[in-house]
This record gives sequence, structure tokens and C-alpha cells, in this order.
Amino acid sequence: MGKRTGKKRDNIESLIDTVGFIKDNMVTREDLKEDLKEFEESLAGKIAKVESALGTFEKHEVEKRLQLEVRVTKLERKVLS
Repeated sequence: MGKRTGKKRDNIESLIDTVGFIKDNMVTREDLKEDLKEFEESLAGKIAKVESALGTFEKHEVEKRLQLEVRVTKLERKVLS
């Protein structure tokens, strides 16, 4: 009976150690909130960069189209004159 009691005690101590480890290393709600806030800030910054790049791209494309329209108009005038 002594061996069995010793095993139970070892199992209980092991369980207590395991629970203590989990408790010490468990992520808290505050940790998750902080991580989420950092992620949202990072994402917002990346979205702003993409929007800026897209705006620049759109402006460039509009300018190219206007230049092409001017060139086509000049060519049409030459051909039709």
C-alpha cells in the first residue's frame, strides 16, 4: 500500500507542477488585447501605405491616359487636315 500512496503523491505533485507551469505561462486576456492592438496598428499602417501607393498609381495612370488622348488628337488632326 505504501508504493501506491507514493505514486499518488508523485502524481499529485506532478499535476500541481503542471498546473503551476500552465498558470505561469498562460496568455492573459490583457496580453491578447495588447497583441490585437499592436496588430491593428500595424495593419492600419500597411493599409495607409497601400492606399497611398494606389492613389499615386491612379494619378500616374490618369496622366498617361491624358497624354495619349493629346497624342491621338494631334494625330487625328494631322490625318484629317
